Amino acid sequence: MRQILKDTPMPGVVALSFEREPYFFKASSIEGENHATIVSHSEEDSGKVVAIGSRSSRLYWLSGHLNQIGYFSQMRIAKGFRGSLDRLMAGWEKMHDLHQEFGDTKSYIVSVLEDNVRARKLLTSGLSKIPIHKEIGRLNTFIFPLVSRKVKSKNYHVRKATLQDKERIVELLQKNYQEKAFAPYWSAENLFHPETQLNPEDFLLAYEKNNLKEPIGCLAVWDQRGFKQVYVQDYERKIKMLRPFLNLVRRWTGFPYFPEIGAEFSNAYLSHFALEKQHTEALVLMVQAAITESKGRGFHYLSLGLWDGTEFSNIIKKSFKPFTINSIVYLAYWPEDELKVNLIQNEDAHIEIAIL
Repeated sequence: MRQILKDTPMPGVVALSFEREPYFFKASSIEGENHATIVSHSEEDSGKVVAIGSRSSRLYWLSGHLNQIGYFSQMRIAKGFRGSLDRLMAGWEKMHDLHQEFGDTKSYIVSVLEDNVRARKLLTSGLSKIPIHKEIGRLNTFIFPLVSRKVKSKNYHVRKATLQDKERIVELLQKNYQEKAFAPYWSAENLFHPETQLNPEDFLLAYEKNNLKEPIGCLAVWDQRGFKQVYVQDYERKIKMLRPFLNLVRRWTGFPYFPEIGAEFSNAYLSHFALEKQHTEALVLMVQAAITESKGRGFHYLSLGLWDGTEFSNIIKKSFKPFTINSIVYLAYWPEDELKVNLIQNEDAHIEIAIL
């Protein structure tokens, strides 16, 4: 299963393979509960895995209430087997069997790179075995190179959290996420579980300068390289030609570092972002503080996922002008569950890319 992740990079300006070393299932725990992965083997070589797909579920906020919602992930088909409609339909039929067996959710979040047109067309094709995929929005993944810049604020202060801030962090996330569609539910137990490799000290806390007792926001730098990695498999022709020059001038352009093909694109996630809209300015200070804190840790860049078109997304685009990867987010469900599915209705959404 780990090999098929290596062999099936996601297409785009930069073709990236999202890998899980040294153990495939170690990363599954952060996706959610009731995790299951299906595999399909080659008819010629029964030991060769040629297709995989995973499902899981967890508690998410939706319309101010907690809902158990699923997530489809790691959907991969090896080259040379992608034309097999029978294999694809058999896979979705098995997913439907698991859906009924677990009985834990009525719908699933699905995120597909905007550039992956082939996959998006297939998922929305209406083929009988594939669940309905309803587009619910666009997700911006911002890539920040570790470039220092002066960011001053008259109104806000950011500091690194300590072990004593554990309860404050959980309270901030629970309070802020209640009104964010598809924001995950975090408790002290699942947030700082040993398998997440996340600690209170990985967080930054934001304060208003006139009230340094109560934090107004938080942001974590989550290093997942111990169980999830990203590798460069190819570049668009133009970037491949300009890569040496882009790396030379990246300090002034804001472009991320472009490693050699086959090298790791060393990344940490800016995760667990929580902040009220009236404090949008504080986000810029938090991101720059995270960049400063991350220097010397071996990262090429930091990545932050924000719902497209929000005030937070807009201020990041304006302030940092970062390299951006866009994804289309769908809510998937089978026809028999259509009337029981809750869709976004004029709500802000927050998809946590670090658990995708």
